[in-house]
Amino acid sequence: MLKVYIVGGYGTLAGIDIVNKMINHYTKLTDINTDGDNINFILDSCPLKTLHDSIDSCNDSFHKCLERIKKLNNNIILGIGCNTMHLCLEYILFDNNIKIINMIESTCKKVNKIYNNNKIYLLSTKETYTNNIYQNTLKKYNLRLENNSEIIFKCIKKIYTNVKKCILDRTLEFDIILDNITDNSIVILGCTELPIVKKHFENKENIKIVDCNQELGNALATEYLNERL
Repeated sequence: MLKVYIVGGYGTLAGIDIVNKMINHYTKLTDINTDGDNINFILDSCPLKTLHDSIDSCNDSFHKCLERIKKLNNNIILGIGCNTMHLCLEYILFDNNIKIINMIESTCKKVNKIYNNNKIYLLSTKETYTNNIYQNTLKKYNLRLENNSEIIFKCIKKIYTNVKKCILDRTLEFDIILDNITDNSIVILGCTELPIVKKHFENKENIKIVDCNQELGNALATEYLNERL
């Protein structure tokens, strides 16, 4: 049996957001007449007492999830609901029944599709940014990111920490970030909590938002449909 398995997101609201976007996109791709027509999936939140903002913390969670996947007798389409966790992929050997849908690659593909001589900003954990995972993927399209200052990383951390606490109000940190983004730019929401408060970023006119949760959800739904056909 084919199954989508989503590791994360971290925190839990991020995982729910990815699932909602995956299912919504799937219903646009095919007719849903019964529950059995929809996606067979597992959302494995696996929360730890960390912010999942380092390779070590993500690696621990990821291996625990992979142990649970091995107990399933399924062909797996694996989505990783944490940008920072993608840094672990090069260190893991996956079984043949697991096909990975890479959030970073899906998001960068969207950026390339809408790019029109824009500046590109990545809003993510400092770990994701400084390990160049987005930068290296964007290079395939001859695209580059703008630099982030330390104050931007601090603001992002404050926002995603609030989201983990279900504090979704607009705060000063949004204004500080947006004041450092030029008009006619592409802004990647490269931390899975940030799309949950996307509306606060959309207050700035003349920027294009790329939602990593949406791009992962779209890619998972498309792959699931292709595998079923």
